[in-house]
Amino acid sequence: MYYSLSKLVAWQEVPSGEYIYIKNCQNNFLYKITDVSKEIWLLIVKNRSKEFIINMLNQQYNVSKDTLEEDFNTFINSLIYEKLVECKNEEGGKHEKVC
Repeated sequence: MYYSLSKLVAWQEVPSGEYIYIKNCQNNFLYKITDVSKEIWLLIVKNRSKEFIINMLNQQYNVSKDTLEEDFNTFINSLIYEKLVECKNEEGGKHEKVC
């Protein structure tokens, strides 16, 4: 599973690298993400798959893979709900929305 940013989103990492601001340009809501959420966002921007992201986080943190997947799903579903990202079924080219 891959994800792409919504066309309604503008985002920027602050120069210190501590956090990222994400703006939903449709409703002007502004979000601030840090830590692991920031890492996930940057990997989504790089077009990394769900499996890649979870495996990478599993190597970095002392947490079970099941817990990581559960937390990832919670975070990604909130991004989808807020219309910040969309899910797609493959890397590159045209994508079919599958969520």
